[in-house]
Amino acid sequence: MNDPETNIMLGTKYFTKLVAYYDGNYNLAITAYNAGIGTVARWIDEGIIKDDGSDIENIPYKETNNYVRKIIKNYKVYKDLY
Repeated sequence: MNDPETNIMLGTKYFTKLVAYYDGNYNLAITAYNAGIGTVARWIDEGIIKDDGSDIENIPYKETNNYVRKIIKNYKVYKDLY
């Protein structure tokens, strides 16, 4: 879709569902937003990442690893600003 308003609405709705799915764990929700729920489940099952999301540095997909790190870093910056 090329409508930013619709894309933002759908993206935030999906992210909200992911946060609920992971019981408020933003690290896992952010990871699943990028890599998919099935991928995150597999990584947890295989012991690649913990089910509490505390070791996101172990995410094996470089793109997802960088994405999650950027989101968390930017979240902290915005949190400090506001």
